[in-house]
Amino acid sequence: MNEGVTRDKDWCLECDRIRGPPVCGPNWKTYRSACHAYHCAGLQIDDVKQGKCESLVSVFFFCSFMQ
Repeated sequence: MNEGVTRDKDWCLECDRIRGPPVCGPNWKTYRSACHAYHCAGLQIDDVKQGKCESLVSVFFFCSFMQ
């Protein structure tokens, strides 16, 4: 039935195989890796920050408080 039909690579599934640290997107959503943020959510790599969003929020508020 589907002989000769090729499918495009599913990058979200490919990203599951790639290990990397979590990243925080500009929407304050934590993604499993930069690969997930880029290929699954369509975010630009320059727009994500290393680490979980919850961690970055704590640092942001602590630094703001200290000023």
